[in-house]
Amino acid sequence: MLKLNPQTGENQAFCRACALFYQNHKGDLEKHVDRTQHKQNMEKFPELLKQQDRLANFASPLRDRITNLELRILAHICENSQSVCSAQGMLEVMQTEGNDPIFKKATLGYTKAGNLIREGFGKFCTQQTASKLKNKYFSIIFDETTDVSIKTKMVIVVCQWCLEKGKLQFDVLDLVDVSDGTADGLTNCILSRLEKHGISSARFVGFSADTCNVNFGRIKSVSTLLRDRFPKLATVKCTCHNFHLCAKHSY
Repeated sequence: MLKLNPQTGENQAFCRACALFYQNHKGDLEKHVDRTQHKQNMEKFPELLKQQDRLANFASPLRDRITNLELRILAHICENSQSVCSAQGMLEVMQTEGNDPIFKKATLGYTKAGNLIREGFGKFCTQQTASKLKNKYFSIIFDETTDVSIKTKMVIVVCQWCLEKGKLQFDVLDLVDVSDGTADGLTNCILSRLEKHGISSARFVGFSADTCNVNFGRIKSVSTLLRDRFPKLATVKCTCHNFHLCAKHSY
């Protein structure tokens, strides 16, 4: 094919397989066609064209619209606390009712949806929360849970006063795997997360969790270890657990 050579400013023969310019002479072109390197490149050329098409589609305006649709569906699921498994079902309903190409090409399988929420929304929200706490006093609430993989996880929630809204604001800071469920392990996990996100523990003023011994035991617990390090720290047992214990022992 003929293509403008930016070095010479002239239209010259251009081999797409080798990505090289040649003089517009029959003899030069025949020599190039017979070269071993050209023949090897021609064998790989069909696959190269497919890759170029995929890259073009990925960077196209249609790809942007598809990504926007997928993220809006996932944002709706997160906001309404719905199952990640419902993402593909919602998309399939749109595909049956809509003729727009974005409905046909969008996909939201369980793994993809989970990764977008965790690596996209999750990391963005963590960064936003960490930036809010750079120069604000805050409290920490945490709880543990077990997911379907039977791994123990701990969610760390931070509480701080929002001047703009004029009320307390609660944000999820992190969700971490717990390998050591002892008082020492949980305490180190909390403090290491603050350090990881660049949050100064000097403004850590309050702590709350459920009332199990590992969290609020008198001898050695998360609360006693934190108070040893932060003597002015306010520790409050979970109100919901206290109400539950009161109701349990009332009859």
